[in-house]
Amino acid sequence: MKEFRKARGVTERYSSIAEFREARATKPNKKQLEKEQAWKEKERESFSSECPVCKQKLTYIYGTNICACKNSECKGYKNTRTDEDGNEIVWFTPVISYLNGYNTNKGLRIFDED
Repeated sequence: MKEFRKARGVTERYSSIAEFREARATKPNKKQLEKEQAWKEKERESFSSECPVCKQKLTYIYGTNICACKNSECKGYKNTRTDEDGNEIVWFTPVISYLNGYNTNKGLRIFDED
């Protein structure tokens, strides 16, 4: 059976492809692990359980993947537009947060504490 060299400059050799694959599989790629950890931290930090307008806690709507601000004084995001006559039109968009991916589980844990 053909022997496979372990590394450059090393005289030891693998006696089978199975040993070679096993040895290669146990070595973690440090850069890839760092990227995955950074991505997970970014995902964890991206979810906020408070309204960006009024800074109060969002309310989870059970049976959906939506959280909304239920504060009666909070109107939501302010939007303005000027029409052709020069009049300024103002309207408010409610604050809604969607729970997707990792945020779903984290959000459910946060909102189940209520």
